[in-house]
Amino acid sequence: MFSSNGKLNPSKSKLVTWGLLISAIAASLLMSGGLKGLQATAIIIALPYTLLMFMMMLAIYKSLKREGIKKHKVEEKEDW
Repeated sequence: MFSSNGKLNPSKSKLVTWGLLISAIAASLLMSGGLKGLQATAIIIALPYTLLMFMMMLAIYKSLKREGIKKHKVEEKEDW
């Protein structure tokens, strides 16, 4: 969608171009490091998103706790 200005059905040439690019990247990673190299790249790329997900979980927990205390008059318990 980014390369087609938000169109949900991009042109065939853009689909083919993106397909070839992704295939070439995957093939070069497989040739250079085999499956181990591809797995390592996937893990390295996913690490920042994992940290972001943990931060989002913490933010939701804090928000729900605060809302429960304010709106529903839930007693705040002592943390162990």
